[in-house]
Order: sequence, then structure tokens, then C-alpha cells
Amino acid sequence: MSGAGARDQLWGLCVRNIISQGLLWGSVGLSPGFGTRSCSQPVIRYRYPGSIAELLGVSSMVNAYSGRASSSNRLENSEHPDGVDLDAYYATLDDSGGHPAASFALETAEDFRNTYDSDNVVFSPQGRLHQVEYASEAVKQGSAVVGLRSKTHSILLALKRSLGELASYQQKMYRIDDHVGIAIAGLTSDARVLSNFMRQQAMSSRMVFNRPIPVNRLVSSIADKAQVNTQEYGRRPYGVGFLVIGQDKTGPHLYEFSPSGNSYEYYAMSIGARSQSAKTYLERHFETFVDCSLEDLIRHGLHALRETLQQDKELTIQNTSIGIVGPAGAHEKEVPSEGSFRILEGDSITVYLQSMVPKGTVDPDPEPASAAPAEGGEAPPPAAGTTADEDVQMADQ
Repeated sequence: MSGAGARDQLWGLCVRNIISQGLLWGSVGLSPGFGTRSCSQPVIRYRYPGSIAELLGVSSMVNAYSGRASSSNRLENSEHPDGVDLDAYYATLDDSGGHPAASFALETAEDFRNTYDSDNVVFSPQGRLHQVEYASEAVKQGSAVVGLRSKTHSILLALKRSLGELASYQQKMYRIDDHVGIAIAGLTSDARVLSNFMRQQAMSSRMVFNRPIPVNRLVSSIADKAQVNTQEYGRRPYGVGFLVIGQDKTGPHLYEFSPSGNSYEYYAMSIGARSQSAKTYLERHFETFVDCSLEDLIRHGLHALRETLQQDKELTIQNTSIGIVGPAGAHEKEVPSEGSFRILEGDSITVYLQSMVPKGTVDPDPEPASAAPAEGGEAPPPAAGTTADEDVQMADQ
């Protein structure tokens, strides 16, 4: 047996001895050669849960068997302060430069996340799907969207974003059917694909059953479509979230759709960048929304949307969109009696912006005088409560 072969056996005995003592655990695989080497060499990667001092001791023992001195400086200067990644490719055991040695890499438990986020079908030890969570982060990067509902109306309010002074403001709302509309936060390209799917479902219901599709069934259809991308290998979750408003025989509705494939019904909800600030406002006033008129409901929505702005920004007719489902309001004209979904932009929203209470003054009366309860009307209860998420910096998406 050659000198290189004997050293390789000694190296393998060392590794097996460490594993048998329960110090490390991991797997063996092939890795491409380091630097200019064109060959592949076996790489043994193990995770070590101990402290940095214990890790240095284990690495010294391994280095002694491989004929190398301990490289504590490299460990201390590693980019991982609480755990280190040893040099992935040791020098060859054979001084003649022939056979490359098996390399040995140690990683701590902090690097678990990087192992389980490569695809969307592998659970982490904590039972999480990191790719789905990353898709939810894409929703938080989109500009804010607010939704509210009363006994008679459901409304959406969106903050539009422009790529620059020479670009127009992006579209944040889409009409799905006469009785359904959506507002998006996240990747616009994904929203376009899903909105087209929703339109196909709505059209199919009218052609096959000769009736508008129920709102909850439409939301369930896109939730089922999104869930497939969280379970099948080779797919990625949709990076967009929806607020869906609509009306049917049971009254007005407001739903949230998320990339995880979940959907919930709400009294009021907000998604997108800095949405937690808007949720805080909605949670303080949602009990009054049931009996609000359309004008008061829009005013509350504008106040909530304003909370998501940066300090030097204001709501204007250029960056604000309002979507409505329900009977015509006092400032609307030529609206069908059934109250189809419509989008208000430009000069048509000036009157609503002027009705806002200046920021920094006392909050508006939680029970406006103009709000009169409808006889015998009750708003359907939401399916689930809101869940808090952290605010994120606004991005150009």
C-alpha cells in the first residue's frame, strides 16, 4: 500500500472514531476540486453543536491525524462568530501532489437554516418551510394595501408606487368580475398570472352555472393553486398577496390570500410594507366599521393607509387608488344599482382626500354622527383574526 493510501486509511479511522464518540454527525459526498484542480474529492461535512473552544479541540485532533497544524486563527477570524466553517479543502496528504485528501468541514447548528431552504418541499427541524416564508417576505416588500367592510360595502385602498419620475404609477387593483376585485402586494408578474386564473374561474361559473361565482369559492380556488407550489418539487411559491373584496347573496366580503395557500376573511386587513402601522389603526376602530357609510369607511381606510407612509410622504390623487363594491355613494355618479366593482383614481378621489383629518390631531370620532345602523343588518363574522407581522423597508416592487 502506498504512503497516500495508508494516510487515507488513517484519516478515515480518525473520522470514524470521532463519529463513534458522538461528537459529530453528517454525510459524505463529492465536491468539485478546489482552485485550479479539475478533479473531484470526497468531502465529509459534519455539524458540531458544541462551543467554539470544544470545536477548536476537535479540529486540532483532526488536523493532527491529517498531518496539519491547528488553524485556530482561521477559526477565530471566521465569518461565523459563534461557530466556524473550517477550511473546506485541506492540502493533499501526499507530498508529491498526487492524491487529494478527503476534506473535513465543521458547521454549527446556526447554519441549519441554509441547509433546509434550498427548495420548498423539505421541512426544517423546527417544522418550517423556509421558501414559503421567503415568499411571504416578498409580500411585505410591496407597497401597502388596506381593506375594510361594512354591512353594505367592501372597499380597498392601495398605495401606488412609481419606478421613477419618467414612469407611470403601477397598477395595484384588478377587476375580476362585476362583483369581485383584488388589490395586490408583492410581485406584479405573479399577480397578473393569478388574476387571469381568477377571471377564468369567474367566467367558467357564468358559462356553466349561469351565475356569478361565490366569493369564498373563488378565493379557495387560488388558495388551492398556490398550495400546490408549496408541496411539489421544482416549483416556487407565488411571491404576491391579495386582498379580495366582493359581494354575493350573503353580503359584502373581505378576504386575504397569502403565498402559503391560506385564506381568511376579515372585518379589516392590511398587507404590504409597514402594514403593521395600518393594522394598529384598524384594530382601534374596526368595531365602528359595521355601521359606517361609504364615505366614513373610505375616510377610515385613508387614515389607515396614511400610517404606512414615510414621514415625508403624503397621499395624493397620483399615488392612491380606491376600489369599491356596493351601492353608489354620495359622491358617485353612473353606478349600476347592483353596485359593481369599480376603481376610483385621479380627480374622482379628491373629495375623499379632502375629508381626512390632518395627521397629528385628535383621532376621528369612533362613532361618526353620519353613521346610522341599518335595520336588521348584521355583518358576517370573519373566519379568523389578524396575525401580526414585522414592518419592512419599502422596495421597488
